[in-house]
Amino acid sequence: MKVPGLLLALVASYVLVPSSTVQAAAPVAVPAVITVPGPAGSVRITSNPYRLEVLDPAGRVRLAEVPNTPPPPTPYVSADPAPLGSTLGQTKPLVSPLVMLVGTSPKLIYPALFWEGNLLAGASVGMQYRATRVTAVSRGTDGSTDLSLTSNSPFGQGFTVRITPRSTAFGIDASVTGTAPPGVSVLLTHSFTAPPGVAFHGFGGRHESTDLRGTVFNSWTEQENFGVGQATAAVGAIPGTGGAAYLFPNGPSAAYYVQPQFVSQDYAFPVDQDDLLRWRMAPTGTATAWQVTAAAPNLREVVVPADPDASIPALTSITGRQQVPPFWALGPQIDRLIYTQDNATTYLAKVESDIARFEAGTLRPSAYRLEGWAILAPADLAHVIARLRALGIHPLAYFRSFTSLDKAGTEPSDVFTTALEDGYGARTALGTPYVTSGTFGGPALVIDFTNPAARAWFAGRIDAALDLGFDGFMADFGEQVQPDMVFADGELGTTMHNHYAALYQQVVDETVDAYAKAHPGRTFFRYNRTGYLGSTGHEVANFPGDETTDFGKASGLASLTPDMLNRAVGGAYGFSTDIGGYEDAISGKTTAELLIRWAEWAVFSPVFRLHGSASKGTHVPWDYDATTLAQYEALAALRERVAPLIGRLWANAKATGMPITTPLWLAYPNDPVADRQDQEWLLGNDLLVAPVVTSGVSTRTAYLPTGCWTYQPTGTSYAGKRSVSVAAPLGTVPWFTRCGTHPLS
Repeated sequence: MKVPGLLLALVASYVLVPSSTVQAAAPVAVPAVITVPGPAGSVRITSNPYRLEVLDPAGRVRLAEVPNTPPPPTPYVSADPAPLGSTLGQTKPLVSPLVMLVGTSPKLIYPALFWEGNLLAGASVGMQYRATRVTAVSRGTDGSTDLSLTSNSPFGQGFTVRITPRSTAFGIDASVTGTAPPGVSVLLTHSFTAPPGVAFHGFGGRHESTDLRGTVFNSWTEQENFGVGQATAAVGAIPGTGGAAYLFPNGPSAAYYVQPQFVSQDYAFPVDQDDLLRWRMAPTGTATAWQVTAAAPNLREVVVPADPDASIPALTSITGRQQVPPFWALGPQIDRLIYTQDNATTYLAKVESDIARFEAGTLRPSAYRLEGWAILAPADLAHVIARLRALGIHPLAYFRSFTSLDKAGTEPSDVFTTALEDGYGARTALGTPYVTSGTFGGPALVIDFTNPAARAWFAGRIDAALDLGFDGFMADFGEQVQPDMVFADGELGTTMHNHYAALYQQVVDETVDAYAKAHPGRTFFRYNRTGYLGSTGHEVANFPGDETTDFGKASGLASLTPDMLNRAVGGAYGFSTDIGGYEDAISGKTTAELLIRWAEWAVFSPVFRLHGSASKGTHVPWDYDATTLAQYEALAALRERVAPLIGRLWANAKATGMPITTPLWLAYPNDPVADRQDQEWLLGNDLLVAPVVTSGVSTRTAYLPTGCWTYQPTGTSYAGKRSVSVAAPLGTVPWFTRCGTHPLS
């Protein structure tokens, strides 16, 4: 991917040379220890056997490659991802500092419908060779140091490593030199030590936990994974949930919003790469090491050797921070979804019914999104927008990253026809339009944002919507790129699949920014679904994908907190959940209890937005009963009180990179109990939230960190550094403030 300003001094050093030119390195005088100094500390390389360590300015080792033991060339067989978590017939990856896999690594991708672009199956088979010793060293004028390494391959392959100092980090650019026979792949693995007790936080919108130690997963954007049935640890249950539902079809590794980066107690570690990555974070069998493998012969990494309070600001200054929204976007929002059975007449009737309620004083939102706006008659749409604006409600629209002749009701049919005829979509290797059976079943084209004409066309569609009076939109999807797609700039789908999110959000960002500059006095809000490294700085907010309408940790209400906290430490702190859940095909209609508990959860989150479900209809509170409506209105009123604090924290997050919603592991690094809390968070220093994420309960046990804490629903104070049980009847958000503070004032 192409992150502006990221690793500016790093140049991919992988060079293919004819095998006949590969020569055994002549003996040279190489220092036993090579040091690369920089403002962030230093990198120390032992020459023979090769091993690299990253030190902070005080000389403390923050990150170290695993010891370089001398195993022979090793065969490797692995399903990737393993079917249902099975390890049958697989061999372990070689644990050595730098390892190349020479063999084959085919991948099968879902070609259409709900999982278009997701990994279906794959395998890696070949021989593993390790780096052995440094044979040459050279220094660059920019402070970089290049190393040449031999391997134990009998075919002459070697490694090159470039170390580039930065003001707060080190860039490590590793690659494989030499050639492989036609049709043979080369994959590169980097292995580091994982001392006992060291946690790994981040990686984007992941649900398992706020500590990914012990897990194996991919960095590959995927859509529509939801919890089904019961599972065991052998087939991908979410750890620590007592047999929670399995994420179908891609298992625990699935995520819409993927960040190939994490934060540990001693360093932050992003990988500046769009290739499929495989992470093994000290799993069983290699519990003292973590590894990252690229489906490519190179790895471009950054190491920030510092504690989290310093490494997170440095990390997010490199990879991007989400932008600050207008204050009105922090108030209660409502979406009016459109369904395949709707037409312009039926959809308009639903919208007008909602507006009539707002006019009567029922739950007036700050923003209202019309998902089916594009099929309304121009006169009807203009009337709807005028009515919303007269009420002080900001109208929002809807866009997606592909165009299709489907029944989704989100765009007129001429959009697809124009894109097809004018060549705005991705192409096949033969140069023909790459038409798939899209997410909703009709013929679909992924918009090619590397094509200047396609970018201008898409930007023009956004401009036209803003001209109508919309103040923003949802920028949906972004996961549908197939590996064999070809784009106008020559990039293939193998890397574009992940890179696409950054291109998509860049176009959206630049378009809205230009429009705002041309229309002073107007403010805009937008949020997206899919993200990858490079998209974050172009975003305002995002949402976690199609959550299921249940309480589960796989993809329901209990999945939200770890997802929000994991992406927040990577600069994607503007989390917007679908209140009530969305995917109801298996989990069923949103109950009144689930709706209210979900709204309770969202009150103290960055964005408070009522969505709707996929097939059972938009779940607005007035469709339930008077009690449910009153509870929802009270929560919306509480949200109005919380909004100024969220606004202040959002501005601080943009300035510093520190998240709006702070995980307890970050705020209390020396408290091992706080470190394990993945269903609580802090807003600032003095407000703690512990929402109810379990069905059928009326109490909540919450862990309070050190200090004195007041439970706001009752006014009772508790001493901290212990767990307390508090009353939490339906409609009550369990939240605490530090004694004597008033964070909502």
